[in-house]
Amino acid sequence: MNPHGSARLGLSRRIMKTFDLGLTLAARGIFDAIQLVNRHRPNPSFTPRWSDKPLLKSHERSKPTLGWPRETDSLCPSA
Repeated sequence: MNPHGSARLGLSRRIMKTFDLGLTLAARGIFDAIQLVNRHRPNPSFTPRWSDKPLLKSHERSKPTLGWPRETDSLCPSA
């Protein structure tokens, strides 16, 4: 076995780890920047053709209470 082979492998591993760390930090920075822009300038809600109002975003929707028995809203009109 070549005595310099393990040193080359170590150098290659260090280069890849450094590259991986740089790529990770760059991706994290880009993601945080996009989140910041989206927080201050959110996209408008989608309005379907069949509705005159836009759809609610996930943070605007009401959440059902959890428990037993569950009470659900009826989709049938009450007469």
